[in-house]
Amino acid sequence: MPDEVEVETCAKPPEARSEEPLVLSRSGDACLIRLTGTIDIGMAAELKSMLMAGFENARSIRILFERVSDLDVTALALLWAARRKAEQKNVKFGFSGEIPKALRDAVEDLGMEGLRLFD
Repeated sequence: MPDEVEVETCAKPPEARSEEPLVLSRSGDACLIRLTGTIDIGMAAELKSMLMAGFENARSIRILFERVSDLDVTALALLWAARRKAEQKNVKFGFSGEIPKALRDAVEDLGMEGLRLFD
């Protein structure tokens, strides 16, 4: 796994950010998107928007799993699509933090392991 990207904090103070399920941070040409809690279809539009914003002037996009309890098939599909787009645009794309076993199991249960999302 590539080195983690160090990013500057967002304008919000840390205590406010800690409750946000989706947070995008930038540092130079690196982008970090932090996921917390349950990421489901209700957050799909916001996640897609953040992923698309991440590609603006970024040479590196990292997805940080921080206490993620659930990621539904919609979120998995968005992450997979972002990974494919990164490959096409020659942008580094990867994950940081421990990917919960439940998420890996969900990928397998959905028959998505062949997509190699977390490789």
